[in-house]
Amino acid sequence: MQDYIKIIDAQVMEESLINYTQYQIKGVRKGEEFLINKRYNDFVILKEVFNRTWPGCFIPPIPQKKSLGNLDSNVITYRSKYLSYFLKKILKIPYLWLGEEMSIFIKGTIEQLQEMAKNKTLQQIISKYEETFTFNDNQQVYDIDQFYSSTCHIIPMIENFSTMAKNLMKEKETQNSGFVMFVEHFLPQFEKLQQQNHSVFSNQETQEQFQLSKKCCTKNEYNKVYEYTKIVERELIACKDALIQRNTIVQKVKDEDEKLYKLNIQLQELHSKTLLFGKKEEKVAAIQNQIQQQQLSVEQLKQLLFLINKLISQQEIPNFYRNTKEKYSRLIKVFSDFQIKYHQAQAEFWEKIQLKI
Repeated sequence: MQDYIKIIDAQVMEESLINYTQYQIKGVRKGEEFLINKRYNDFVILKEVFNRTWPGCFIPPIPQKKSLGNLDSNVITYRSKYLSYFLKKILKIPYLWLGEEMSIFIKGTIEQLQEMAKNKTLQQIISKYEETFTFNDNQQVYDIDQFYSSTCHIIPMIENFSTMAKNLMKEKETQNSGFVMFVEHFLPQFEKLQQQNHSVFSNQETQEQFQLSKKCCTKNEYNKVYEYTKIVERELIACKDALIQRNTIVQKVKDEDEKLYKLNIQLQELHSKTLLFGKKEEKVAAIQNQIQQQQLSVEQLKQLLFLINKLISQQEIPNFYRNTKEKYSRLIKVFSDFQIKYHQAQAEFWEKIQLKI
């Protein structure tokens, strides 16, 4: 049985003090069927756990939080759609779909999921990365800092494109409604008022022809443009989140290196001081122990950062570019097909009208 996952229902649940939306999720994972109920916040926690246990990986986006209107039907529909998108993207990433995070999400509790992430050590993450990812030294390497800078620059532009696409979608809906009203009501009524013997729009044949071409003449594909820009916007934000996480680790390496440097200075100063033999020996041993622990921490952080840099520069960035290009190509194909069919339908309808004049 092939693995799959989807949201099959979303209902507002009423409790004594709080109302919330419950999403029913159905799927198959590792050959086992499941049917579970989750709340929006469960998805938020799952994504946070993924970010913590897979640092530097581009985790698929989820819908943004809203302070008001969470139980509005439009919000529920929107969230259901994009939470499904999140789950389907996870399904396509084997190390996320088959990992312990999804296992606990499906079979366990959110508290268990948070506890697992909390107890995850740096060494465990390093070992997991070494087992999961392979890198090719001959592969093209992308500049991470340049990609981060570009991402920060592009996100506001994509947000503007989304707004423009949404406005175009509304304008097209208004235009379509006006066109239908013009052909089905205004022109037939106008002909009746003129008491024309030769009617063009008020006869049954014309209206039947219009009904046949109406679907193409009034279709609105700007919604696909809007959806595309929103998905790219959310995915860019998810990329930015992963890059911020990577930059945090870069800074942490610098901070921990500075701590190690200060401990070594402290040890040198202690060696130069004259103290009672027993006390000096104890203090030296204590600082040396701190230095050993700090060296281990720095080495692990540097090893993790090395793996994250390899992952982002050789896999995540090129994957993002490739997936975005594929989605954009599909969008252009769908939109261009729509424009061709739309104008063909309009032309055919009006050509038939001209023959009736």
